[in-house]
Amino acid sequence: AAWPPPRLSPSTLRWNSGDSPEGCRFQQLLDDLGDDSKMNWFPGHMAKALRLLRERLKTIQVIIEIRDARVPLSSANPEIEAIVKDKRRLIVFNKADLLTPQQRTQIRAWHENKGHQVALTNAKDPRTVRKIIPTLQKIAKPKFKAVPSVAMVLGFPNVGKSSFINALKQAAAQN
Repeated sequence: AAWPPPRLSPSTLRWNSGDSPEGCRFQQLLDDLGDDSKMNWFPGHMAKALRLLRERLKTIQVIIEIRDARVPLSSANPEIEAIVKDKRRLIVFNKADLLTPQQRTQIRAWHENKGHQVALTNAKDPRTVRKIIPTLQKIAKPKFKAVPSVAMVLGFPNVGKSSFINALKQAAAQN
């Protein structure tokens, strides 16, 4: 291999996340080579979604954050954590049927120790979603009976938001 290596540009490479170990090593390589490029993995549509979330949060009483139970920390967005910190919130770990009972217990215990309200579901099975309706009703209880609570469902792509909403609608219709 020739030395020095050719100048690298982030625009010629693809990566999933700028804060992944691989992304950090790539940024370190750029820094070591004297390349002043900075990696930016934050797509414009995500920035727009966070801006809209901040705007609409004034009318929202309850946040239902859907995460993938197989990657409970990686499917959490730290930006969302900071934005919704003062709102009533339920963290729903979807696809929990793919975990062992011990893993489910660990996820629940870890998050409840942090003060989070937690539910584990499989949105493909409306029975598991039906079990969290009483928890949601308790969290979403409006301050005034005449004014209903408004909830927002959010989460990363492919964590099962639409499946959860559909299962919740089906479960609510059966109650």
